[in-house]
Amino acid sequence: MSGHLVGVEITKRYAGLVANNAVEIEVRPGEVVGLIGPNGAGKTTLFDCLTGFTPVTSGRVHLDDRDITELAPAARAELGMARTFQQAKLFGHLTVAENILLGRHRHYRARAWQSAIGLGGRAEREADGAARQVATECGLAPVLDAPVGDLPYGTQRMVEVARALATEPTILLLDEPGAGMDSTESAYFGKLIRRIHDERGLSMLIIEHDVALVSAVCDRVYVLDFGSLIMEGTATEVRNDQRVRDAYLGSAATEDAYA
Repeated sequence: MSGHLVGVEITKRYAGLVANNAVEIEVRPGEVVGLIGPNGAGKTTLFDCLTGFTPVTSGRVHLDDRDITELAPAARAELGMARTFQQAKLFGHLTVAENILLGRHRHYRARAWQSAIGLGGRAEREADGAARQVATECGLAPVLDAPVGDLPYGTQRMVEVARALATEPTILLLDEPGAGMDSTESAYFGKLIRRIHDERGLSMLIIEHDVALVSAVCDRVYVLDFGSLIMEGTATEVRNDQRVRDAYLGSAATEDAYA
């Protein structure tokens, strides 16, 4: 497993708007990296460029020393890249197990769909076992047979992470996983994400607006403002940097608001 992701001078323009301006970003193998910034800073655009959902205007994207700039999202997934979205994209009428099972398509392809509808024999048993193992890892075993649509929002976010993990990625990219969670849910989620990382040695890139979550989970943090990187460092360095405080919360922000 490697999961070494590098974005080289990533630039994305929309007409006269520069959403990302020559952004340099790296996630080393086994590292958890955060990407923070105020609303409209260009975080999701950068995420979409790295994962292939948006073509870059210029710049290159490399995964494990392979240039993947022109590859579609599905092809990047085949190489070990998995992502979640700001809004969980789940099948609410299916159970947790069935949603996770759909993440096995990279390994089982057509057999996974057979398994999902009760066919497939050995393939079904293998896929079901893998889904249950991931569910346990993500703290979802008690709700494995519950329809996803009946679950609390925070639990649904974890189901999406579990489905991404079911692809057995080398790098996982999480787009604002703590969005919509209260502080208790966010703290639990952060601990779970860090434990999953520690157990798997998985590379991760996390977009997040919750500075406390980033501080608890990430080894390094990049700060984006108006499409440009203004700082990179540890969570502590970022929290103590006045440029970040001014950009991220405004110069009138208090220490309590930043906590």
